[in-house]
Amino acid sequence: MDVLKELAQIFAAISLGALCIYGIVTLRDVRKGMKAFSETTQHLPKEIAEIRTRILGMLKNFEDISRDIALMTNKLQSDMNSSEGIFGEIEALTQQLRRLRIHLQTGIIQPLVQVSATISALSKGTEVFMATLRNKEKG
Repeated sequence: MDVLKELAQIFAAISLGALCIYGIVTLRDVRKGMKAFSETTQHLPKEIAEIRTRILGMLKNFEDISRDIALMTNKLQSDMNSSEGIFGEIEALTQQLRRLRIHLQTGIIQPLVQVSATISALSKGTEVFMATLRNKEKG
């Protein structure tokens, strides 16, 4: 049994040595990782400043684009309002032309047609009367 105890102690010592070596290697890797993390965090303020600068530039561009869109929208609204005014004027002119046409038809053309028909009837009546008088004088 003593041999087994000694073998167990040797195995425990070897395991402890391997664990120590593994711990040293792991700590060395952790140290390298911490050094890399430290370097990354040192560059972080510069990168944040660069990101901030880019974001501010993008926001400025977005503001300019928004202002341009607002101007175009206002211009389009103004143009639509003025075109509505033009169409209103055209409609009013069309209404006036319709009233003028109706006035010409009812106030001038129809009375002239009636006068023309009356003159034509008088002319025919006079011709018939004159023809009748001529026939009586001859006969």
